[in-house]
Amino acid sequence: GGIIGKNENILEHSMTTNMICQILLKELRWDIHTSQLKISMAAFFHDISITEFDEDIEVLESKATYDIDSLKELNPNFFNHPLKAAELFDKMKNMPSDVAQIISSHHELPNGKGFPKGLFGARTVPLACLFNTVHYFCVRCNSTGWTKKSISKILKEMEENFHDRNYEKPYKALLKIFK
Repeated sequence: GGIIGKNENILEHSMTTNMICQILLKELRWDIHTSQLKISMAAFFHDISITEFDEDIEVLESKATYDIDSLKELNPNFFNHPLKAAELFDKMKNMPSDVAQIISSHHELPNGKGFPKGLFGARTVPLACLFNTVHYFCVRCNSTGWTKKSISKILKEMEENFHDRNYEKPYKALLKIFK
C-alpha cells in the first residue's frame, strides 16, 4: 500500500519484464547491444507516468486480459499513461527515439484491442511486439501468481491472440523458455 508499496511493485514489474525480455532477445538472437539497451530503457520507463491509478492497476491485474472492451470501469486517464510516459521519455536528451514507440505501445495487443491506440500487430514494430508480449505475460502472472500451473494457463490463453505477425516469434520464444 501507499506510495512506497506502489513504487516497489512498479520496480519489481519493470525488472521482471526487462529480465524476461533480455532472455527472449537472446533466444531470438536479437540480442545486439542497442536492442538490449532499448528494451531496458522501455522496461524502466514504461510506467513512469503512473501516479494516481492504484485502483485501476488492481482492476487491470484482476482481469484475464487488458482488452479495452473489458476495462470500461477504469479511469479514462489511465488509458493515456503509455503516451504520457513516452512523452516524458522523449523530453530526455540523446535517447534512442524508438524507445518512446515501445513505451507508448506497451498495452497494445496483436488483435488491435489494446490501448491507447488499438494498434494491430502488423502496425507495431517487432521490438515493441516482443516487449508487449512479455509485458502482457508479466501483468497476468502478477495477478495470478508465478506458479507453474498459472504460467501454463496464461501461455495457453495467449496462444489464440499472440500468433499474429510480429508477435508470433516472441510468443514462441516465451513458450520455449517457460516449458
